[in-house]
Amino acid sequence: MDENSGLGMPDLQRIGKAYDLEVCEINNHSELKEKIAYVIKSEKPILCDVKVKTSQRVVPKIDFGKPIHDMSPLLDEEELKSNMID
Repeated sequence: MDENSGLGMPDLQRIGKAYDLEVCEINNHSELKEKIAYVIKSEKPILCDVKVKTSQRVVPKIDFGKPIHDMSPLLDEEELKSNMID
């Protein structure tokens, strides 16, 4: 639980274990490239737990009430459509 905001985060290690999933925890930027490559190469589902400082600005982000494919900052309509799967 974050003391300043009161926001609690689920224990992804326990959730992964409950669903018999491997959990890949990424704790800092220096681990990112290697661990993401591992996850992408895996042929089984892996739950990725990326640790981010509460003070870190995260982009792109989903604005309240928007669909997951329509994150901020907004892409122009042509780029958004080119990224969508038919």
